[in-house]
Amino acid sequence: MSRGHSAPRSPLRVGLVGAGWVTPHHLAGWQQCRDRASVVAIADPDRQQAEIRAREYGIKSVYDSAERMLDDTELDALDIAAPRQFHAQLVRLVADRGLAVLCQKPLAPNFSEAQTLVDEVASKCRLMVHENWR
Repeated sequence: MSRGHSAPRSPLRVGLVGAGWVTPHHLAGWQQCRDRASVVAIADPDRQQAEIRAREYGIKSVYDSAERMLDDTELDALDIAAPRQFHAQLVRLVADRGLAVLCQKPLAPNFSEAQTLVDEVASKCRLMVHENWR
């Protein structure tokens, strides 16, 4: 149900992958811009943890996989707060659907792999890599 690479709507509908210790920092950021963006779905293999985060932050939809969330929810962007070993895989998954991607650092294990990934997805999506503490 992804929208593809088109003009953004307001507020943006954001999906979040990951419900671990860093997730509250991501959600706090989204709450600061809630007039422009809303986290509408969260996915984590530990569904119970995702349900806890959903209750804490008023997120309506909970999934146990990013793929299910992307198939079932109309999103404009995906925030990747999953463990680092999944970042590149998730970026590719989201880019193929044309969504904007916000990925917690690191994008890939090394510069060469990160550059390859950026080159691969550049024409498919908007990509931003961020660090919570800077």
